[in-house]
Amino acid sequence: MPKPRERVAAHEFSVTTSKHEADIRAAGERAIIAGKRTLSNTISVAGQSANRIDYVIKGPGNIITQMAFSVRWTADGDPREVTLTVGDFMTGQQRIFLIPVAPKSIPALTSLQRFSAELRTQLSNN
Repeated sequence: MPKPRERVAAHEFSVTTSKHEADIRAAGERAIIAGKRTLSNTISVAGQSANRIDYVIKGPGNIITQMAFSVRWTADGDPREVTLTVGDFMTGQQRIFLIPVAPKSIPALTSLQRFSAELRTQLSNN
């Protein structure tokens, strides 16, 4: 089985799009909705700048940060290069008497997968 970092990296991407900054931001908002998993976790904007939006995925109750990732794009030019990169993320592992009995899990992986797929789709629709 792939290591957690490899499983997460599979959803990182870099694409070229003719979308403008406002369209990229709007695509990110739609991707948040697609990535949300009711009663499991939520995605929200943690910060933004001229050519970057930082997101966090938090667990139930919106308390524990399960993952942090960023969407960046080139500020000038057409087409623009848009990149999704993942920073820190939480893993868990089922144990019995301190002995691991299952591979490491990544609680936010499904939300990241949904967010990433939706954002790619939104950016490819020119």
